[in-house]
Amino acid sequence: MMSCMLRALGVEFAVDDFIAGSSLFPCAHRLYRKGESMFPVTQPNGPMDQHSGINIKVSAAQRNQLAAQIEDAIAYLENNQEELKRLCNFPGVEVVGLDFGVKLPDEFESMYFMPKLLYLAGSIGIGIEITYY
Repeated sequence: MMSCMLRALGVEFAVDDFIAGSSLFPCAHRLYRKGESMFPVTQPNGPMDQHSGINIKVSAAQRNQLAAQIEDAIAYLENNQEELKRLCNFPGVEVVGLDFGVKLPDEFESMYFMPKLLYLAGSIGIGIEITYY
């Protein structure tokens, strides 16, 4: 189950150069490189990645625990601020975002993102997105 993930990507992002010595690398969930198979195990000859990127798991909270994901994301941003700024400014990086994975609600439901999260993410250069499952 995917929870909150930090995603960074770019057509010209030299992901291997970034992760060399990066404190973010040990937490990487997935690295991918432009031109490689998107699904190397199940579809090795299938679609190819159009970007290079890195996905980093920020929270282990479940999809129905958005508040816990947000708290984990705030702590992650606070603890990794300088390295995340380096990532956002790394040559070739086009998009950096926090993707909150949430369970598709059965009926209308609102989601609240605390100002602290929005301020921290915005001041570093990180966007916010929601993926419904």
